[in-house]
Amino acid sequence: MKRVLTVLLSAALLCGTFAFGASAEEPLVSTKGLACFWQTVTLTDPLYGTSVYDYHKAIAFGKEKLPLIVYYHGMLPSWQSDDWAGKFQMIPIQLAMAMRAKRCHILAAHVEDDTSWESDGETEAAGRAIEWAAAQGNVDLNRVYIVGYSMGGRSIEAQTAAYPDRYAAALHFDTVSADSYERSIPHHIAYPRAGGIWSADDVRRLQAQGLDVTATEVAAGGHNTIILLAPFYAGWVKWLFAQTK
Repeated sequence: MKRVLTVLLSAALLCGTFAFGASAEEPLVSTKGLACFWQTVTLTDPLYGTSVYDYHKAIAFGKEKLPLIVYYHGMLPSWQSDDWAGKFQMIPIQLAMAMRAKRCHILAAHVEDDTSWESDGETEAAGRAIEWAAAQGNVDLNRVYIVGYSMGGRSIEAQTAAYPDRYAAALHFDTVSADSYERSIPHHIAYPRAGGIWSADDVRRLQAQGLDVTATEVAAGGHNTIILLAPFYAGWVKWLFAQTK
């Protein structure tokens, strides 16, 4: 019953974030849809153009610094617009944190087309977005994590290869992979027992190559539902928050 009430309360708070808005403008940075927990941040760069993130700032007490998750969604179904991609797929992550009394900031990227996940522009934009979030205060830069679902794995590979010191760890929700994992950081792979991209054999293969890889096998669902089931298997939450530079 306690868990059910927690989920309902968290869902109510999340719904409330979309009901009220304000706006503000800053040089090179514009924000819109500012609400209790979410705001949409647009970063503009003269070389790489515009990038958009949904930003969730957790409540921090005093001078406490909290972890930051940089999240990359998967390929979108036809009914889901780019503007809602980060919010929609991040809701299960946010609920998982609430159910386990974990607090963190979240930057959820808007990926506009099939080539953007691993592009140089997206890789550079993530660095600017992290700097922006850090400037808001209360971000522990030793606990910045990159998280991806499905095609979001392309962003994990590109960014950890280009900037291996940027992230403390990488978390993959049944991600599409080019098999080029950065060896200097730990990886955790959550995958469905059936109907997914990953399998236990794939995990063992990477471990045999000497990579720091652990995994959570999810008994229910498949590739299309693993991100929705994220609040209900706790292994990845415990693992992620234990990682630090």
